[in-house]
Amino acid sequence: MFCFTWIHAYLSRADQNHDDKMSYEEVQTLLQMINIDLSDQYARSLFQKCDKSADGRLDHKEIEVFCKELLRRPELDAVFIRYSANGCVLSTVDLRDFLRDQGEDASITHAQSLILTYELNEWAQRNQFMTPNGFTMYMLSKENGVFNPEHLRVYQDMKHPLSHYFISSSHNTYLTKDQLTGASSTETYIRDNEPSLAKLIVNFLSFVNILSCLHSKLQREAKQSINEVVTF
Repeated sequence: MFCFTWIHAYLSRADQNHDDKMSYEEVQTLLQMINIDLSDQYARSLFQKCDKSADGRLDHKEIEVFCKELLRRPELDAVFIRYSANGCVLSTVDLRDFLRDQGEDASITHAQSLILTYELNEWAQRNQFMTPNGFTMYMLSKENGVFNPEHLRVYQDMKHPLSHYFISSSHNTYLTKDQLTGASSTETYIRDNEPSLAKLIVNFLSFVNILSCLHSKLQREAKQSINEVVTF
């Protein structure tokens, strides 16, 4: 019943011209208010998908659909249902049990602080409950990121020549097209990196050429295997 009543309070604050509708720019303001960081491309495509009236603005029903699409995570819903005693909200005890099973701080005080931080519904927050939306906000927050925040800064010894280091990149970085038939090229490193860094990579790291040769060999073997299967 109260799953999306919280959004209306944020709507009134983000609705800059007070016309009870949200332009794309106002939706961006709304996203900032609820601490959701989206690429412009995805946010715009979702906005257009929900704009059923095609007038470039979302009314209250359309913005609720927008938020449902934005926060829809079936895998998190399954976890939520598993720990919720009533299937609707997480109490501080429910949330504590979840935190305990994850090896986190399982104190009631910590559970209460998470509700205050991530729960958007004012009624639920006042009564120390976490709704599915609040749980999703918590699970998708930086607090649960797999990346070590200490590694956002340079934390290793960077005084050696560049050729002494391994460069971590996707194995697809050197491909110009698909994995099976795409050609290998060091030019993709130049395209995908800053010009100055790419120049150093190409000049000092011979592994790029090794990868190119290896991939070309794998391509030939893969094509040969396919031809043999087709012939058979």
